[in-house]
Amino acid sequence: MADIAYVFGDMLTGQIIEEIRLQGVSMTRGFGQGELRGSFQLDQTGKDNSDLMSATEEGRCYVMCLRDTQPIWGGIVWTRTYQSQAKIYELYCKAFESYPEARLILVDIEEIEVEQRNIFLNLWTSMMSDSNSWQVTLPSSFPDVVLKTLMVKGVEFKRYRQAMDSVANGDDGFDWTIDVAESEGAFTKTLRIGYPTLGSNEPLILYYDGEITNYWNNGSMSGRATHIYGVGAGEGSSMLTQEVIHTDLINSNFPRYDVALSFKDISDAGLLTGLTVQASRFRKAGVPVYTVEVKGDLEPQFGSYGLGDKAEIHFNDPSHIGSNLIFNSRILGWEYYPPSDDHVEYVRLMFEGDVS
Repeated sequence: MADIAYVFGDMLTGQIIEEIRLQGVSMTRGFGQGELRGSFQLDQTGKDNSDLMSATEEGRCYVMCLRDTQPIWGGIVWTRTYQSQAKIYELYCKAFESYPEARLILVDIEEIEVEQRNIFLNLWTSMMSDSNSWQVTLPSSFPDVVLKTLMVKGVEFKRYRQAMDSVANGDDGFDWTIDVAESEGAFTKTLRIGYPTLGSNEPLILYYDGEITNYWNNGSMSGRATHIYGVGAGEGSSMLTQEVIHTDLINSNFPRYDVALSFKDISDAGLLTGLTVQASRFRKAGVPVYTVEVKGDLEPQFGSYGLGDKAEIHFNDPSHIGSNLIFNSRILGWEYYPPSDDHVEYVRLMFEGDVS
């Protein structure tokens, strides 16, 4: 059984404060996002209650989850709720990638025909220039491949994450994540960017029945359509709009369905086009969403695969026949449940196409 540890520390200095046993833990990871939920009890043997509380202060502290000494999740303690009768603190934590959501752009930013990944790096540099900003190690600048323009006025009070997403999430955009690691008793946080994608091209091969203990195939029209409209900045006749039509569905006599997506913070037509085209891939009607469940301690073990990795799933059950026997996709997220008294260690993998 894997050994799981939860280490808490100071966001600004990185100093480790305390290792705390958590119960009822679950965590998720996806590109640019992630959550961790868990709880701990006061009056733990060998622990001072004041240390437990100072190590879990919301906003001030981070948490790292280690599986067999390897960091697999890192983020910010976001919400802490105390239940007096049980003497339990419940924690809700957000992945480090969420930090730009809590920071406003208060200076004018003007990036004209600049490599998109360098715009992204410049936004991080601008945000971290404040002496009280959380810091992450950035990669070196990138050669020109896709040039974009980004104009933001400080008086607009846009969030850094809004601007970052407008650059990264287009059809010609890129994947990004923050890697956490341990080095000489301290934790490192490094921004990693992949154009056009991150992840291994060597497919992770899974079988049902085999490594996969359960799976869900969810077909839904919620948020999906044949006609997708991106709605940008402006009002009335001056409002930016972009239409994407899945003509293959229309030509096969699929009924028309419309969905409008709000990108009201986007004032550049090129950015709006890229964002709408990218969103239309995941909003296409009739595309199922797969989630598979595997045991974390079976081969391939949890931690040996990552976000963006290609996957090849082989099905052997009554709902799959002919060409549906094999499903090819990319891992876009995971939901991890550490081993506990209630259940064995298991992971749920989410694949490209999820719009929930």
